[in-house]
Amino acid sequence: MMKSVRKIEGLPIADASNRIVIEISRQDISSGMNKDPSACAAAKACLRQIPKCTAVRVYKSRTFLKMGKRWLRYHTPLGMRTEIVAFDRGANFLPGVYVLTPLQPSHKATGKSLSKTPAPPKKKKPDGGKGKKRRPYHVIEGVREFNKG
Repeated sequence: MMKSVRKIEGLPIADASNRIVIEISRQDISSGMNKDPSACAAAKACLRQIPKCTAVRVYKSRTFLKMGKRWLRYHTPLGMRTEIVAFDRGANFLPGVYVLTPLQPSHKATGKSLSKTPAPPKKKKPDGGKGKKRRPYHVIEGVREFNKG
């Protein structure tokens, strides 16, 4: 079976291995555009501060940096995520220092479980498999979305 490789603009996506510290300035904020993952304040700061970075896409949970002929995938910090949501909804993005970190092994898209023990067999539920009713999934509206392509 052939392994599928995720791509952006035809270039492969690789998981980052080192962390990056960026400082988002007032100039980045004033020139940034809301709801645009490649032209927001965080993207402008990354392009300005990271050598050899030619393009950036910043989303609520992941940040992608184009380095050479591949994209590196980073975890978007929670503080930056909060500012992105506020910025996309029309509020101010506050300047600050943020750390882009590599993904934890459990969050990497390897396609297989990292557990060393096999999964226990599934037990049948006494109510016929219906179980508890799930709460509706909360979707954050009015902010940027990841477009696959």
